Amino acid sequence: LQNLAVALVMTKKLPAFLYIARWLSEKIGAVIIPLECFVENSHGCPQLPDRHAEVVQRFVRRGAKVVIQIDRTQEDDLHSFLRYRQCVEKVWDQIEKLDKVQIAGHSDRDCLQPPFQPLADNLGS
Repeated sequence: LQNLAVALVMTKKLPAFLYIARWLSEKIGAVIIPLECFVENSHGCPQLPDRHAEVVQRFVRRGAKVVIQIDRTQEDDLHSFLRYRQCVEKVWDQIEKLDKVQIAGHSDRDCLQPPFQPLADNLGS
């Protein structure tokens, strides 16, 4: 069961952030983005709305993969996929890079730590 993870499917209208925040503490293996979540910018290129992009960035920072769900009935599958992939790559590039302190603290987040010495001295056995 260690390799079992959840994949979340985004919707065009996202729920309240408090609902999304519940999932941030879970092991999310992938975020699936259907084409309906993308909007076209002034140049006719697909892009994710700011709120969608922020949610994707939060899950990617926690190790989730991104899956673009494309309608296979389109004639120009590869060209369409590449346009949406470029959009997701832009979102990926906007993710803040961790500094050395954050990287050092990141490895300890999910580990149990022994209690500090004064606390350990006062704990009953």
